[in-house]
Amino acid sequence: MCVGDLASNVAISVHNVSQHLRVLKEHKVVCSRKEGQTVFYAITNQKFVEACTLIRQAIIEQHQAEGESLLAAGLLDEAERHAMATPTGTP
Repeated sequence: MCVGDLASNVAISVHNVSQHLRVLKEHKVVCSRKEGQTVFYAITNQKFVEACTLIRQAIIEQHQAEGESLLAAGLLDEAERHAMATPTGTP
C-alpha cells in the first residue's frame, strides 16, 4: 500500500504516516519498493499481523469484560481484512 492510501485509511496526515513507516522500516517490520514517485510498503512477516490481531482481541475482550463499547472495532475489522488479503513481503 502506498503512503497516501495508508494515510487516508487511518485518517492521519501523510507526513505522520511517513514518519511511522520510516521507523517500522528501520526495524525491518515493513519493506518498500518504489514505482516512479510512489513508494509502496508491505509487512515483512505475517507474525507481525498475527501479534497485532492477538493484541487487538485482548483489548476488545478487556473492554467487553468491563462493559465498555468499542465503536472503532468495525474500522479495525476492515483494516485486519485488508492486511490479511495483502501478501507479506511484497510491497
